[in-house]
Amino acid sequence: MSGLYSGTFEWEIKSQLLWKMLNAENGEEHQSTTFKIGTFDFGLIAYPNGHSEKTKGSFIFGLTLDPWPKNIEKIVICRSQYCKQTQASSTCINTFSANTNSFGWLSRRLLLSELKQ
Repeated sequence: MSGLYSGTFEWEIKSQLLWKMLNAENGEEHQSTTFKIGTFDFGLIAYPNGHSEKTKGSFIFGLTLDPWPKNIEKIVICRSQYCKQTQASSTCINTFSANTNSFGWLSRRLLLSELKQ
């Protein structure tokens, strides 16, 4: 299978979820609803207070591909992620595979303390 697909998804975080994120413990995970781009199912994942002790204080935000499509070895994706409120952003090219089905932006790109202001 080859071809180009493009699409966008906006995760609107309502006040109740925003409060939970602003008060998140380290390692706490939040997920968007699933969305399709082409024939693939994606989701956004957020660790508002980092996903490990090393990333504590960083709002880690990523893209996941789940479930992994059958009969596909790898998928190369150019992705852009953007936070309107803080203008934090990231654009990367990533190669997804059955073993690596999730990529996020770098820690310290957006700090939890910045969102609390």
